[in-house]
Amino acid sequence: MTVRIAGLSLKGFKNVRNGSFRMPEVLYANEHPSDLLAIFGRNGSGKSAAIEAFDLLQRVMSGSCLPGRTHDLVNIDSEKAEITLFLLCEDEEGRSEPVSYLLSIAGRSDAHIESERITYRGKTIEKRSGTGSSAFFKEAGNQLTAELKEYARTSMIVIQGEGRIDSRTMLPLHFLRYDGRHKVKGRLVLDLSSPFMPQGDEEDNLNEVISDINSVLGTIIPNMTIRLEKSADGRITIQSLKNGTPIPLRSESVGIIKLISLISVLVFVYNERGSALIIDELDASIYEYLLGEIMEVFRNGAAGQLIFTSHNLRVLEMIDRRSLIISTSDPDNKYIRLPDDIPDTENLRNYYLRTVLLSNDKALSGETDPHDIARALRKAWRRHE
Repeated sequence: MTVRIAGLSLKGFKNVRNGSFRMPEVLYANEHPSDLLAIFGRNGSGKSAAIEAFDLLQRVMSGSCLPGRTHDLVNIDSEKAEITLFLLCEDEEGRSEPVSYLLSIAGRSDAHIESERITYRGKTIEKRSGTGSSAFFKEAGNQLTAELKEYARTSMIVIQGEGRIDSRTMLPLHFLRYDGRHKVKGRLVLDLSSPFMPQGDEEDNLNEVISDINSVLGTIIPNMTIRLEKSADGRITIQSLKNGTPIPLRSESVGIIKLISLISVLVFVYNERGSALIIDELDASIYEYLLGEIMEVFRNGAAGQLIFTSHNLRVLEMIDRRSLIISTSDPDNKYIRLPDDIPDTENLRNYYLRTVLLSNDKALSGETDPHDIARALRKAWRRHE
């Protein structure tokens, strides 16, 4: 069975009282070559809330417990948070069946799963947990829940904070690959500040990941590769090579380190239909032109699904309007699409600037005013005079 994300609905989750969206593949079927979704909007408008919801779903559906401080995810005006994940399950003959999974979380100080509901083939099954673990996915269930658990565990990867690499000392490597007949999903966090001693099968996994990375890296950053340098005592240093000249990887830019951290999973998602990469602030630290090139490649040929948030308007020049979601400041209508009657010849970047950011609709443009900001800066300084 191949599982694909069809959409997401949030109620009472963080600053979203109500918000939902569907994937382009569901709405536009054969009109859309790839299932890429970009979420744009002002700071604090709810972009990252969608990514956090996916992260929570991935954890729970993998059989893990709710993470710490889950109670912070419940909207302050709500008694509970409800997340509904809409999926399409495809059989070997390409026939699709819709599936929905609703996760309800309650509790201010002791967040717990209040209830869960799966709807499939016209039947709805509801379970109540009352704990931090899923009643559907904690233990081995029926074939459907087993397939969904395997999808969440091996084919759905969510990157939040580490999507924004803030230093050159740590390298998070997310990977999805095949080990024989089985998918292997993992995350290695490597210390670049000094040589490190690999643990267990970490070195073997690292060699596999670096092989994938080097297959692609030179096409993105010409004449560049990376390698492992192993000392006599078994400690490893990661080096980058440009035109054969090695330097410690930590000496490279934050943007290059971020690209390296993503390439292995991008390889998998580009080629594997039943995979999804969901990432917050994909554009952080990546050169604008290069970001656009990556968007074009995925727009025209990705087999898997890519869902991400961004502020970089270069993305809008490289994606189809059907791939764009706008997060608003309206908590009751958090995610909207652009009108379908926008001509295909319209420059999406210009349209977004003109119609959304400069709109008189405060739900879209926000409440900021440059004169108010300037006055506030002067007022704050007067306290020190």
